[in-house]
Amino acid sequence: MPGGGRPAVAPPRRGGLWWRVVSAAAPRVSVVVPNYNYAALLPERMRSILAQTRRDFEVILLDDASTDDSVAVLEQYVDPPRVRLVRNAENGGNPFRQWARGIALARGAYVWMAEADDSADPRLLARCAGVLDAHPNVGLVHCAFRRLDARGVAEDLSGVWWRDLDAERWRRDHVAPGAEELRWLACWNVISSASGVVFRRAVYDAAGGVDPSFRLAGDWDLWVRMARLADVGFVAEPLNLWRWHGGSVRATAARSGEEQREVERVLAGLARASGAAPETLLASYHRRHAESALRWRNAPLARKHAAALLRRRPLDGDTWRILLRSGLLLARTGLRPSRAG
Repeated sequence: MPGGGRPAVAPPRRGGLWWRVVSAAAPRVSVVVPNYNYAALLPERMRSILAQTRRDFEVILLDDASTDDSVAVLEQYVDPPRVRLVRNAENGGNPFRQWARGIALARGAYVWMAEADDSADPRLLARCAGVLDAHPNVGLVHCAFRRLDARGVAEDLSGVWWRDLDAERWRRDHVAPGAEELRWLACWNVISSASGVVFRRAVYDAAGGVDPSFRLAGDWDLWVRMARLADVGFVAEPLNLWRWHGGSVRATAARSGEEQREVERVLAGLARASGAAPETLLASYHRRHAESALRWRNAPLARKHAAALLRRRPLDGDTWRILLRSGLLLARTGLRPSRAG
C-alpha cells in the first residue's frame, strides 16, 4: 500500500459462511471491475461491492497494466473462484477492450460493470437485478445516481441529468419498451453512468457485445443496440455513486474531434434502427444540448453545440438565435469560449 500503511478496507475473510455457500453454485451475477491507476479508490469500491445485500455474485477484477499500487491492493481481495484477478501485461489504451474481456470471463446471467473509481449503495445490486428477475423481457436496468466530487462528497444530481428532457419520467421506477427508450437515447446518453447499470448477458451477446473501437461512447452505443432487442428498466432511487473527474480525456477528445465522431457513429446507429435521417438526429442532438446549456448558463458549452448545429443547419433561424444567446451570455459572464464539455 502507498506509504506502507494498512489498507483502508480489510479484504474479505476467506472461508466465511457466505463464501462457502455462494461458491457451491454458479453465480447469478458477475461483477466486473475494470481498473487503471485507481489504487487510492479501490478499497472504497471493493467495500461497496462486498457490502451488497444481494450475495449471489462473483467478482472479476481487471487491471489494465496500472503503474500505481493497484495490483497490490487488488491482490488482497483475490479468493478463487469467487474473486479473480486478471492482469494485462500492457495497457490496452481503451476502456471498452477491458469491458469486452471482463464480460467474456463472466459466468453470471447478469453483469454489473462496477467501474473502479465509483461506489454504490449496498442495495444497488438487489434493486437492479431484482427488476431483471421480475421482468424477463428487460435487457438492462439502470438507476439514479449521486455525484461524488473530488473530496468524496455525494450530491444527488440525478434529477438535473434528466430534467431538461422530462421533468417527471425519471422520478419514478418504471419499465419501458426498448423502442421508447431509443427515442430518449437519441437526445443524449440518458443511461448515465455505466456503474449504475445491471444487464442481461444473453441480450448483451445478442446485441453483438461492446464495440472496443469506441473510446468514449462505447456504453451509449451498447445501450442503443440492447434497447433494440429488449425493454429497459429504471430504479429512481440514487443507488449509484458516480465519481466525476476533471474531464481531461473528454476535453482532449473534443479538441481532436474524436468526441464528435463518436456521437455521429452512435446516432447513425440510432438512425438505422428508427429509419430517421442521421443528419436530422444530429441536428436535434446539438440543438437540445445547446438549449440545455443555455438554461444552465453554460455559455461555452452552448456555443460549442450551436457551432456544430450551424454546420448542419446554417439557414435555420433557431441556430442563429442560439448562437446569439450564447454570445450574449459569454459577454455578460466574461467567459472565454471553451472546447471542453
